[in-house]
Amino acid sequence: MRARVSDADRQRWNQEYAAGRWDFLSSPVEHTRLSLVAGMLRCAPEDDVLDLGSGPGHLLDWLPVERAGRYVAVDIADEALARVARREPHARTVRASLSQFEPQAQRVGAIVASEVLTYDDDSVAQLARIVAAYQHVGQVIVSVLGPHPDKPNWTRGSERVWRALSDLSWTRVQSATLRNDRTGVTWELADLEPG
Repeated sequence: MRARVSDADRQRWNQEYAAGRWDFLSSPVEHTRLSLVAGMLRCAPEDDVLDLGSGPGHLLDWLPVERAGRYVAVDIADEALARVARREPHARTVRASLSQFEPQAQRVGAIVASEVLTYDDDSVAQLARIVAAYQHVGQVIVSVLGPHPDKPNWTRGSERVWRALSDLSWTRVQSATLRNDRTGVTWELADLEPG
């Protein structure tokens, strides 16, 4: 049985976006990370890019203009999705959690999962369910906060996600690690080909 996101959870995320709690997602280091994500895209320009846990759609800043209409933002926060729509009116938005999301098409060029996989213990299983629901998925790009000595929950989350992904036996096409030397925060990224 899939976990359900409650109205209280959705309300909390909306309040956090409205209060500026997630404004750091527009910081220079986040833009560097998103430029790496965009650089990993291998799908054709006419293929959809599905951004799971999209937040306000900052990935759009790094996509070529011809991809804007192929961008699909998926998030549980109405406030975040409203920001996507203001940023790019041609982008499509879907209000759903990982556990609630159901594909609306038969194929997708790329699925991007930035940080969203660390929130729930079954998140990689949900990602695998989403991939399996499509007839074709060209690639899956994952970005996860790396281990940090002062943040044991980040370390546990990172290890859990990469262990679960390795169990899927998807092919790792490329990887990257980004480190903010000032804060010691790292992000681990991988371009995966579902098998």
